Amino acid sequence: RDPSIAKRPPSSNTVHQLLLTYTGYLQIETDVKSLKLKDLTATVNASPSGRDGVDALRTRGYWKMVKRDYAGAKADLVAAADLAKAAGGDVSGAELCEILVWIGFFNHVSYYLEGA
Repeated sequence: RDPSIAKRPPSSNTVHQLLLTYTGYLQIETDVKSLKLKDLTATVNASPSGRDGVDALRTRGYWKMVKRDYAGAKADLVAAADLAKAAGGDVSGAELCEILVWIGFFNHVSYYLEGA
């Protein structure tokens, strides 16, 4: 068996099928379906920190996840988690945990198991 095949990440379709097994994913899909990337990016740029920044990055990350831009989704969610940690009490632990679950998902499907 070719060892390089084992390192290849799963296809976009496989990742999407896995996402469909998460109970919260379908709600995320519904919530972001009608949003536009241009508007989401403008909101991110207008909200560089604090709770508003976390919400903006998380929403754009979810939009990218639904559009199958998994690397972009992970980058936005990592940035949202970093802002949430810096925001302290402005962002609840439950909200941070939700973001971290999705980051863990993307780490897992990209075979970065130490980060998952």
